[in-house]
Amino acid sequence: MINTTAANGATRHGIWPLIHRLLPWLAAAIVAFTGLAMIVLTPAGHIPDVWAHTYRVSGILNGDVLARPVASKSILHAGDGTVGGCVDRSWLQFSIDHYDGYDPNAVPADFLEHYGAGTAASDSASEARSSADCVDTPYNNAAVNSPVAYLPQLAAFALGRAMHLGAAHTYVLAEVFMLIVYVAATFASVSILPRWRLPMALLLACPLLTFRYSYAISADSMAQAMCLLYTCLLFACMTSARSDAFNARSVPDAQRSPGLWLTVTMMMVGVLMAMSKFTFTPLLLLALLTLIPARPQCRGLHMRMPQDSADGTLTVPAAKHAATDLPVRSFIVALGTVFGFVFLGIWMRLTSWFTTTPGVVSYEAMSDKKHLLFADPFGKHGVIGALQAIGRAILTGQSNLHSRSQTMIILALWAAIVAVCILLLVATLRRTFDARMGWFAWCMIAVATGIILLTYLALWLQYTPAGTLGVDGVQFRYFLPLGGCYVLCACESAARVAHSCTAAARNA
Repeated sequence: MINTTAANGATRHGIWPLIHRLLPWLAAAIVAFTGLAMIVLTPAGHIPDVWAHTYRVSGILNGDVLARPVASKSILHAGDGTVGGCVDRSWLQFSIDHYDGYDPNAVPADFLEHYGAGTAASDSASEARSSADCVDTPYNNAAVNSPVAYLPQLAAFALGRAMHLGAAHTYVLAEVFMLIVYVAATFASVSILPRWRLPMALLLACPLLTFRYSYAISADSMAQAMCLLYTCLLFACMTSARSDAFNARSVPDAQRSPGLWLTVTMMMVGVLMAMSKFTFTPLLLLALLTLIPARPQCRGLHMRMPQDSADGTLTVPAAKHAATDLPVRSFIVALGTVFGFVFLGIWMRLTSWFTTTPGVVSYEAMSDKKHLLFADPFGKHGVIGALQAIGRAILTGQSNLHSRSQTMIILALWAAIVAVCILLLVATLRRTFDARMGWFAWCMIAVATGIILLTYLALWLQYTPAGTLGVDGVQFRYFLPLGGCYVLCACESAARVAHSCTAAARNA
């Protein structure tokens, strides 16, 4: 047995509890300061795909919730198969004025002269809506995103229109609105965690995450904020049951069962996450694991905790309300999960008739690759060919436009993922997890890694021309929203392994 009376007293009355309480505020303040600084320092248009997202938000406000065929062309979308909507002329002129070669989603300088009069020819599938206020504009790669992904930007654009603000002021207003949402999500993410607040705060304040997507006019900003918050809510639900010594040390008596409010919040955020980026929808399945009743104690962990009982022996009281609210929580989790997957199916069906970059991979070429994926599994465009391409891209750190800095970061991120898996394997082999937390940790890593691999597959299908080695278009930002999954699993595994080793040494 390990007597931790002195250590617990020092921890309770020392500086760490104060830091623990202040971490949410510190993380939020750092993100807010970084975001505001980047809003000031980043020129308009210097964010990947920002013009496509800007056009998409304007198109939604003009009634084009679903993209439709358009006859006009942009710098990137200059071939056949362009889709988009009617975009305000003020936004088109703003993008033309600020285009400096960074984001090719912008329209060319003569766009308004060529298409603005509404005389451009359109095929029978296109319904031209160009008017005195807006012009049909292509934005294929943003058209796959649902309006939920743009809620902060939609609010800012609508307010800017109502107040008759110019495009420049509305652009900054949209960035500020997004930053407010992101800062609130950061604060909530750290606040809800019963432990590992410091590692999560460091992750959320990491410049790689906040550099652009804490404020950018982009679907990725909302998706990243919701994904990180959902991960923390999920972990809080799993650890609130005080199922073992680690949970008992870090969770107060009032939070020994997840509770309805925590479950409802988790599923609401999860649904927003899934609607913001459909590739994150599988994460909703992890919520089902929170319904598994907690075991009284984790096998192999025996600690003396004087604050829990008079004689210093750890006692884990049963959660009084766990059984009574389980049916309601089960219904909430099932409803949220089903809704997320139903929305995924409907939205994919509504947006499956076009490709994101027809100038790189046409819809016909993409459809052929999808057909051959299972029709000829051992061929160049079959499952084996796709796996070979993805494997090559991972091993070489292949990145968009073959950027050396992106390649180094991608390789480092894959190395970190492998390290987390090894650490989790060691923790499992040392039997430091109870079955509930063990399944949760492995499922979280498996789902997060699977989402990354699905992103590689999507890029191979829609962004990699035939004959290209590996996978084109990979960016490290695709890994970042899932960072919370790996950080929490790494911290949990490392702490359990360390405690197991210490306990074994003391008992020897």
